[in-house]
Amino acid sequence: MKYLPYIFLIFILGILVLVSVIPDKNQGSSDRYQQYLIVNYPWKSHENTINIILESHGLLVEEGAFSFLLIAASNNSDFIKNAYMNGAFLVLDPVVKGSCYRQSKNKMVRDNHV
Repeated sequence: MKYLPYIFLIFILGILVLVSVIPDKNQGSSDRYQQYLIVNYPWKSHENTINIILESHGLLVEEGAFSFLLIAASNNSDFIKNAYMNGAFLVLDPVVKGSCYRQSKNKMVRDNHV
């Protein structure tokens, strides 16, 4: 009973952190690309992570130091659902990886108004 308030506080903080990193499911629109952080299982190949993005009708925006973390862009409103169906472990807001949005170095994405 002594630690119950601390457990409750940790639980509430965990929920707040989780809610803040989940992308808005209503973000996608046909005229604007939204960015997502795709997290694949660490034991899966880099190609598998890229295939998740492509099969979910997205574009690769940026690669990181780890092959299972990629930033993707899509204007498909079902991108999040499709990414999970294609094997993504998590689909998050890219602010988690970079602490701020970055302009894409990918010319294809940049020219499509990301």
